[in-house]
Amino acid sequence: MRAFIFLNEMKTKAFLIVSFFGLLLQGCSHVSVITDRTEMAADDEVLYSALFYIHADADYLFHDSEGNARQADERALSAAMKIGSEASSGEVFIIHHKRQRKILGLFPRRSNEMFYFRNGELQRQLTYRYEDSSEPFLSTEKIFYEQVATLSDNGLPQKYFFFFGHELPNKDGKGYHNSMPNVDVSGETLSAGMKQFLSEPARKFDLVTLSTCSNGTPQMAEQMIPVSHYMLASPQNLHLSYMDVDAFLNLEENPATPMPEIAEAMASRTFERLKREVRTEVALTIYDLREISLYIDELAAMVEEYEQEYNPNRYRDNIDCADLDFFYSEVFKNGLETWFSPAAFGTRASAGVHSGWGCKGN
Repeated sequence: MRAFIFLNEMKTKAFLIVSFFGLLLQGCSHVSVITDRTEMAADDEVLYSALFYIHADADYLFHDSEGNARQADERALSAAMKIGSEASSGEVFIIHHKRQRKILGLFPRRSNEMFYFRNGELQRQLTYRYEDSSEPFLSTEKIFYEQVATLSDNGLPQKYFFFFGHELPNKDGKGYHNSMPNVDVSGETLSAGMKQFLSEPARKFDLVTLSTCSNGTPQMAEQMIPVSHYMLASPQNLHLSYMDVDAFLNLEENPATPMPEIAEAMASRTFERLKREVRTEVALTIYDLREISLYIDELAAMVEEYEQEYNPNRYRDNIDCADLDFFYSEVFKNGLETWFSPAAFGTRASAGVHSGWGCKGN
């Protein structure tokens, strides 16, 4: 009997301890600021701005050309941090969305990271968690951005957005975050989220770089037109190799470098590396969204009609849209610059060109 009473007392004490720590943790802020020097840098001149979103709430393991296991998101974070520390004329805002972890399996930790650089100096670093597990994509990050970034980007010569992650669905992107499946991450919500980072209604990003597989599609271009002038993406797979973004620092040598030159340098460098590293098809395309806007509604409507009729598998690799009967190459090639290398094997090993548009095939 005494043993039974003692056991109950121990269970009660354990419950009280866990409850106490639970209440304590619930009272803690969802944000922990590690570094904050933003007031000191408030008057520093900024000539350009870059935002990096790096997704890590999924499987990002890959093997490099030497067979070494790597985490793609960590490599992307390293590249972004390098740019932040060397961008002495601009500001760099980095979001590293990591898997939501919990203390004792119950209480959410501040797993995500945010870094803000201005003129090559780290001004703010913080960790945070989401207060709402189904909040609109990028809404918390937008609040942090408003606290530190240039108040008005209307006078900035150039503004860039870099997205690193897996392939984005066009819409209905719940489940993109493994540990927060109720957050909708898609081309549709990315476009809406990006718009929050623009302080002027008529302002757009000069370039959005989608370092993802298979997002060089008519639907994605249509989603990006309201928020960007150009898009750099792959209509095929990137295999978690990601884009090489070091050429972005060409702005340090010449802040007046035209945006297309920056995009071309990134695309060319990425293309040459991928040709050396992989044996599969490689395709990268720069989309002039202003020129594409003249025909994108027609092309996107044709793709949607095709998908409704044939219901292609959205999880399969893209095919070249030019392989589909409705595609008019002469009409839909305007506004695209494509780098292409065929696969070393398979049905498209003999392909000499790529339209630059990716579609889902049967």
